[in-house]
Amino acid sequence: MKTKYLACLVTLSLLLITGCTSTNKKFERGTLNNNLYKNESFNLEFTYPSDLQQTGKESIAYLYGCQPIENEAWATTFEKCKEEKNTNYYWDVALESTDGSKFTGVLIEDISIRDKKPTVQMLISEQMDAAKKWAGEEVFITSPYDMDVNGQTFKAFTYIATSPSNPDEDYFGMTAIRIEGNYSILLSVTVNSTDKKAFNDVVKIYTGVTK
Repeated sequence: MKTKYLACLVTLSLLLITGCTSTNKKFERGTLNNNLYKNESFNLEFTYPSDLQQTGKESIAYLYGCQPIENEAWATTFEKCKEEKNTNYYWDVALESTDGSKFTGVLIEDISIRDKKPTVQMLISEQMDAAKKWAGEEVFITSPYDMDVNGQTFKAFTYIATSPSNPDEDYFGMTAIRIEGNYSILLSVTVNSTDKKAFNDVVKIYTGVTK
């Protein structure tokens, strides 16, 4: 009887430990209220400046990933993303400035549906290759570095390239990624400006410091 009791106790303990691991964490969409973004699933919280507002542009669905159409549940859209195969990323929040010069947001990817679960290094390499493809041969990309976000370590890189629409103007970008369980979280920043301060001001939303 005592042995049976101990066996049940060990089984219960294992179930509790398994249930608490982040590996099995289910993605829940974050919220944006008065420019305060929260996603409790991934312990993220950012306050965006008032000049950045949630964008409704359909074009961002093709920039990195999917976004819900009006009145469509996010879960439905997320499943559509995965079914379409062209992207596994989902925009949890996407914001831009009124003049369109600043764009930033948080993307989530369900990496469990890939043929092989990627590492952070693999994801960063993918994004660096994508940045080169978007920006062309003249792009300057930093080496990946560790970035602290909400006490969590993201792997990030920044890049500078010439704007296709204006050869006299550079644009700045930043991509940061971390993996939690079956999901990757990607932070994206793009600023169409020769003013690096404008870029740093957006990056500081996530880091609190200037890179």
